[in-house]
Amino acid sequence: MTETPSIHRSFLEPFFKAMNVQFSGLWCVLHSYESLPDYSASDVDMAFSGSPKKLEELILRIAEESNWTVYQKLWYDIANCYYYILKNEEGHFLAIDFLIDNSGMGKYGFSTSLLTQDCIMHNNLHPIPCSTVAFCYKFTKRIVKQRSINEDIAYLKQHYEKADKDGVQRILMGQFGSGATPVLEETLASDTFELPNQSMELLLKYKQQEIARSTPVFYKLFLQFKRIFYRISFPCGAIIHIPLLPDGQRERFTHQLKEKTGILFRFIRYEKSGLFKSLQGLLGSTLVICPQQNFPGYSTIKTHWLGSPSEKLTLPEDNFKDPEACAEVYAKSIFSALKKRKRRI
Repeated sequence: MTETPSIHRSFLEPFFKAMNVQFSGLWCVLHSYESLPDYSASDVDMAFSGSPKKLEELILRIAEESNWTVYQKLWYDIANCYYYILKNEEGHFLAIDFLIDNSGMGKYGFSTSLLTQDCIMHNNLHPIPCSTVAFCYKFTKRIVKQRSINEDIAYLKQHYEKADKDGVQRILMGQFGSGATPVLEETLASDTFELPNQSMELLLKYKQQEIARSTPVFYKLFLQFKRIFYRISFPCGAIIHIPLLPDGQRERFTHQLKEKTGILFRFIRYEKSGLFKSLQGLLGSTLVICPQQNFPGYSTIKTHWLGSPSEKLTLPEDNFKDPEACAEVYAKSIFSALKKRKRRI
């Protein structure tokens, strides 16, 4: 059995302890918590029912105290759902994801006030949802994502055995509405929670109707506008310029840059032309690589629609014969630019 590395403990342990003091009863780790705080294979998914502003203040404070740096913050859903990307001096990345949706207006329509009720403390360090809530949340996510229940069958069985069955029915009826009662009862009576495609589609339809019924349309549109305005005002992407390279050389450079920037960006895209498409990259947390026919011997890194480039680096075209060395120069400048970029709640 391979020992779990402890590359994330230096941030997560003091962060969890501080959360338990400052936000007791208002947060939990949703799943994949078995290896925490030592290591998270993907992002650490958490539900939070408190103040987003105070949460961010705490993240920044603990990051500074533990020698981690926050490089990215992505507002990905309404009402307030934030995804932070951190990196430490040893080069390790950590992503922490906060579902902050007390009214249940987001993609899953599952309120964080419910997710953070009656939690159980795991390893005396971080709260996790009780089995009743854990089962309902995972089941609902599978329906919304239109993903097979079989992917999480062991997880669902484990929690359903421990769950309050009346509580499960009550929560799921609230999620899907009374019209879904026959389908839900039949599904819960099955040992495998098997859902034929027709039943999956029917539950998704009921779920969408329930979200539409319980959420004022104009308010939801307002929150969506607010989120998009934030993404425009505080973009998460970056645009860099390179010479027009042969395909193989360009591919090696792009691969090396992707390796060195890790999870900083959702996508890395090579865009030969089109200012609008390049600017779209800023909005979509994308690193856009723009080739120039007449490369001037220097490059800029742009992280905002307006103003001067965040970074400027001198890099003669001949240097690109060594893609790895060039990618290293670009990566350092990208980290520097993102570190200086402003965020705001």
